[in-house]
Amino acid sequence: MRKGLKYMASAFSAGGLLLILYAMKGLFPFGEFTVSWCDMNQQVVPLLCEFKDILEGKGSLFLNLQNAGGMNFWGVFLFFLSSPFTFLIAFVEKWQMMRFANLLVLLKVMLCAGCASVFFDRSFPKLRPVFAVMLSVSYGLCGYTMLFYQNMVWLDMMYLFPLFLLTLQRLARTGSIVPYAFCLAAMIVVNFYLGYMLVLFLILAAGTWILFFSPREIRGQRTVQLAAGTLGAALLSAVAWLPSLLQYLNSARGGSLLQSLSSGNFIAPLSTIGMLLLCTAVILPSFLFQALRCARGEMTDPWETYTLLLFVFMLIPVIVEPINKIWHTGSYQAFPGRYGYILVLLGLCLAAWILQRPGRPLCCRSSALWASVLFLLLGAVIFAAFFLWNHYPKTLTTYTRTLWGNDQSLRIFLIFFLLSAGCCGLGLFLYRHRLLSRRLLAVCLCVLTAAESLFYGTCFFAAKSDQNFVNVIRLEDRIDDDSFYRVKNNEKNYDVNLTGAIGYNTLNHYTSLTGEDYMHGIRKLGYSSYWMEVSSVGGTLLSDALLNHKYTIYRQAPLEGNTVYSDGEYSIRQNDFVLGLGVVTGADLAKEEELELTARPYADEHLLRTLAQSGQSIVREHAPTDLYNLSLTRNGAYYNLSREGGGDSMIEYQIPAADETRTYYFDCFDSLQNNLNEPYYKAFSIYVNGELVCKEYPTQSNNGIFELAVCANQPVRITVTVHKDVSVRSLGVFSVSHESLSQTLASMRSAQLETGRDTVSGTATAQADGEYLFLSLPYDKGYTATVNGQTVPIQRVFDAWMAIPLTEGENAITLRYRPQGFAAGAAMGAAGIVFTLAAGWFLSRKGRRIRPLEKPAHVLLFCLTVGVFTVIYLMPPAVYIVSRLISG
Repeated sequence: MRKGLKYMASAFSAGGLLLILYAMKGLFPFGEFTVSWCDMNQQVVPLLCEFKDILEGKGSLFLNLQNAGGMNFWGVFLFFLSSPFTFLIAFVEKWQMMRFANLLVLLKVMLCAGCASVFFDRSFPKLRPVFAVMLSVSYGLCGYTMLFYQNMVWLDMMYLFPLFLLTLQRLARTGSIVPYAFCLAAMIVVNFYLGYMLVLFLILAAGTWILFFSPREIRGQRTVQLAAGTLGAALLSAVAWLPSLLQYLNSARGGSLLQSLSSGNFIAPLSTIGMLLLCTAVILPSFLFQALRCARGEMTDPWETYTLLLFVFMLIPVIVEPINKIWHTGSYQAFPGRYGYILVLLGLCLAAWILQRPGRPLCCRSSALWASVLFLLLGAVIFAAFFLWNHYPKTLTTYTRTLWGNDQSLRIFLIFFLLSAGCCGLGLFLYRHRLLSRRLLAVCLCVLTAAESLFYGTCFFAAKSDQNFVNVIRLEDRIDDDSFYRVKNNEKNYDVNLTGAIGYNTLNHYTSLTGEDYMHGIRKLGYSSYWMEVSSVGGTLLSDALLNHKYTIYRQAPLEGNTVYSDGEYSIRQNDFVLGLGVVTGADLAKEEELELTARPYADEHLLRTLAQSGQSIVREHAPTDLYNLSLTRNGAYYNLSREGGGDSMIEYQIPAADETRTYYFDCFDSLQNNLNEPYYKAFSIYVNGELVCKEYPTQSNNGIFELAVCANQPVRITVTVHKDVSVRSLGVFSVSHESLSQTLASMRSAQLETGRDTVSGTATAQADGEYLFLSLPYDKGYTATVNGQTVPIQRVFDAWMAIPLTEGENAITLRYRPQGFAAGAAMGAAGIVFTLAAGWFLSRKGRRIRPLEKPAHVLLFCLTVGVFTVIYLMPPAVYIVSRLISG
């Protein structure tokens, strides 16, 4: 009962401090602000809304048409949402989701502290309850929480990790594998990506212990038990990691490992990643104190030495950037130090070793002088917190605006950290040398923990309005249409995943699992994309018609005849040109695996004319009328613009009136790479008939084909101001004929298809054998197709889409979807339950050993540990240094 109270005290202390922080910043439930920002806005909250639809039977956990045109949601769930807390959203309305995120963070922080309390209680039985609570609260509100709470499922990894260490300790001491296997499997299921870092730590930690610290007579036995437990965990979690891994490998996240390790700096971005340590001041003094004891040979407990060694292992990547990158599978775009919760808990363990009751009698009365100095220093810490926040709020909150710290913010945080660390260090020194009573040390450390938590929380916890989110949520269920359709955005007025969050099928998507082929196909058709984000912003009337864009969302746009909903903030309009989900064509699509990377409006025309078997011209490219202070040349596939002279460089298009309605576009595009920025970004400002329509183009959020105007029977003057030299594959003004497009669409044959739960079914009529059904669904190996009851191959066409062969006459078509690897993973999971329980029973029986396996297992563990250490700690710095020497 007393232990339960201790665990609850830790959880509620952390929760209480966080609620005080919420009240200070006006966060819900004390105000209207939300902690949601960055990835929580862009990914977590929208995906929670989509999962709510799934719980209500409006979608599927496998095939989700509200993302990326139709994608595997299973991996997305396991990457962002695989937490027991996620299911609480069943009781929350969508418009409340951002505020509910405050409560989810609160609950997870409390659980982090509670689980840490269990760990400290079991691992350090001599540790006083007040110190256990203090260390547990320090873990729950550490730098990892401050920097990364917006990726909420990472907090699930954080609260499971102390329990995982307990199961690993139990395996080392007793050989019990079942708790270890199930806990490791749970962590992999919660987040398979961070599971990679956990496995690296496991290999280093387990290998180091068994090879160098465990008693020699049981090393072989423990190695076999560790291997059995790890194999059981791998089987148990296979239904999560196998489909997710296959989906991850098909994503656009790839890149050259050697190039990544060779680039950048040798020292990690300490202004950001260093906050993992600076936010918990007790860690660094404890590390220095324990390192000094180790150097003097004063450590007698092997677990103490072992903990110090593991802390050093985890500290190195925080300092050395190439090693840090390899811990992140080779590269990262933001959030360095995603393994940081491991480092923090190990650092707090070093503190726990110091705070445990020493063997000699403790001081009963504190030295008044030293106690006064200590509490004077504590007062300086509290004063510094108020002073620094009041004088440097903008600098201290740099991270919440940019995702990175900077040198100025680091210097200010170092001031507070040095005062805090000095206070901790002095307190620990006095305590260990019997100059300070336990009670005064406890008061000092508890006050310091509270001050740290509130100060850093003020700096790193955002306080944002959710009004625009609520405005977008109001668009849900505003379209009365039972057919299959997609909704696009004319501009990026909100985070792209929100269109799917309000229940509409869309091409939009932003997670680390965005498919590479899909991203390339979308970009070639003229839609915006960068990093792992794909947007429906851009395109032309042709691509919109092909990809079922029946409706478009506008912001603060005037009402028109095709407006189906408007609330003054956002409106939804119905588009004039649209095709169905499937189109029957006589074209030989086996020859159309990829679209040529050319001028993008022409790529749209090629795709449409290929499917329509039409020779009618739809797209027209317009030549510039005048060039001012620049030259425009064509060299093969590239357009080259070079500025000349000292005045403004401009391109002017004087387009005479056409006798039909045409939509005019401007395009500038070159690379399919998913870089954050391109050399040609912000190269142009665009004017139509003297009015500025786009100040900067292209940009991250708007790099698709840009719509200029819709005109009929009137001339158009387009002026493009050039701000930098560019060399690109697609450049210029193009127009689309509405009449030609309408005639072409009318000549095309649509299939009668409907979508169901993980299925697409219907009929399509072919005029001859060898015709194809083109489907504007992204290609995925998880699909199986049957035509008239016979399984047929699915072909990838035009980079990203699907086609299936038909026979003459009416064809009954069914597509079913299961994530690739799911069936095999489920079977492995079932086998894993049997194997883990059977192996656990067999290996736990007294005297049961599999001696023939012990030596091979021991050799294998040695090779694995050395191999991982070499690849993680030796190879990256070597690659960096050699590349620098070669490059001069």
